[in-house]
Amino acid sequence: MSNVDISRIKQLPVPERLSVIEDIWDSIAGDADHIEVPQWHREVLRQRLEAYRASPGEGSPWSEVRRRIERGRELKP
Repeated sequence: MSNVDISRIKQLPVPERLSVIEDIWDSIAGDADHIEVPQWHREVLRQRLEAYRASPGEGSPWSEVRRRIERGRELKP
């Protein structure tokens, strides 16, 4: 990372910094086949899938979760 000047990135306006982040994520996604998933991630996913299968009705649909999140944003000053 020696060729990245983080101090210059910090000086960018937030929308431009977000664009840099998006570019970085896109570059990582292009190399996704070379990324190894850590074992602890696999374990968390296994546990969550197991919990879902045991009680599939316990969760909330995405539309409801999103509505709650958006409603929460409206309540904040």
